[in-house]
Amino acid sequence: MTTPQWCPQLVRDLMTPLFFGPDCLGAKRRDFLKPDTRYEPLDLASGAFKLLTLVSRADWSVRYERLDCSVLAMMGPHERMFYDAATVGELFWRLPRGHRIEVREAGHMLPVEVAYGPAAILEDFADRLS
Repeated sequence: MTTPQWCPQLVRDLMTPLFFGPDCLGAKRRDFLKPDTRYEPLDLASGAFKLLTLVSRADWSVRYERLDCSVLAMMGPHERMFYDAATVGELFWRLPRGHRIEVREAGHMLPVEVAYGPAAILEDFADRLS
């Protein structure tokens, strides 16, 4: 069996519309799927490669009800790969001290899409904890 070759730039170019909100997509469209792009395989020893290959073996059966700390869930509704509103709602209500922020213009990559927004949200959340 051969090891799969992951090309991060190709994955980025093809998957970006599934992860970003419309504002970010419009601003970055000119940077993707350019002619003469050279797509290099991902280093097999990199953390990114390990994440891609091991994520399917992760145990996602977390006992959220037992978390004894405040949890902030930040998300953008334009994420079309993993975000499912019903699943997010079901998982969120299981958090005893959960706080939820929806960044309406964003998708999966909040720090890339809304620049300082996530940092300000985290600072505000931390201030309310103390």
